[in-house]
Amino acid sequence: MADVTLFRSPDSAELDGFLGDEIARTFPKEARVALKLHMGEGEKHHFDCRLTRRCVALLNGAGMKPFLYDSPVMYPGERHTPEDYLKRAAQNGFSEEAMGCPVVVSDEARPVEGKFFPIGVSTHLIESDGVLVLSHVKGHPCSGIGGALKNLGMGGVDRKTKGLLHGGAKPVLTGECDGCGSCVEGCPGSALEIANDKIRIDQGSCWGCGRCIDDCPRDALESQRASFDALLIDGAAAVVSQLHHTLYVNDVRKITRLCDCCRDAGPEIAPDVGVLVGTDPVVVDQASVDLAVRAAGEDVFSRELGRNAYVHIREAAGRGIGTLKYEIRER
Repeated sequence: MADVTLFRSPDSAELDGFLGDEIARTFPKEARVALKLHMGEGEKHHFDCRLTRRCVALLNGAGMKPFLYDSPVMYPGERHTPEDYLKRAAQNGFSEEAMGCPVVVSDEARPVEGKFFPIGVSTHLIESDGVLVLSHVKGHPCSGIGGALKNLGMGGVDRKTKGLLHGGAKPVLTGECDGCGSCVEGCPGSALEIANDKIRIDQGSCWGCGRCIDDCPRDALESQRASFDALLIDGAAAVVSQLHHTLYVNDVRKITRLCDCCRDAGPEIAPDVGVLVGTDPVVVDQASVDLAVRAAGEDVFSRELGRNAYVHIREAAGRGIGTLKYEIRER
């Protein structure tokens, strides 16, 4: 059983006081602490700047050495290179001047043995004395939600590993396809089409979400290596195994349909819940989904994305990253 603390009014000074105590309890004195977060593909969707700045101020006030960190992405765009990402981050308010600490974007990594292939874990995370994981909870077409586990499993690894995680989940035809088209209807990347009564897969457009595999009534499709959920958590397990001291903050507000990686993340699909703080990434994600679903009155992630957000969370618990059992302490 793990504790997770919920702040319904996260702009209050009470959250700062609680975080200050948790920071002092979690990280050694004079620790070099990485704040692992997503700083935005577009201008609107990313972890809250004000809350980030408050966390930095608390770390600075405790005599620690904070820095913001994220890794570049594998696809072309404003976050593909460290230089471009730093420009985008500054435009979104994540500059050294605005935050009061350095901002680092790097693809440097060290190989860590994974279940399916070596995982390139961020050198900056490995070499930090502690990591404060700041995650904006939102929908995601591959894992149902993006929270703390995805922040580490995909955001804490290098570009090569990101490609392997997505690529290993892409479908291949292994059975008899009758051309029913069930798989085509739900594909978020428009990577599937029926030609001559058989499925045709555009691997370049495929995201590796696995929805087509789940939707096929004939079980004719399989993942190349494993499901996206299993591969994502393999990445997360590798990252967590290299971290020394960790604290997790999930911002369960402005819950958009799609990930912060999208320039247009779509509409908000659930009411604001608040901010969750805990030391167990499985628990903070489990509680985030539970509370968002409860606030919406239905499983909005399954409804909007056709994905079960609990699958990768349970996979993480099965890998020993954390527990599914928790108690919420509301402040």
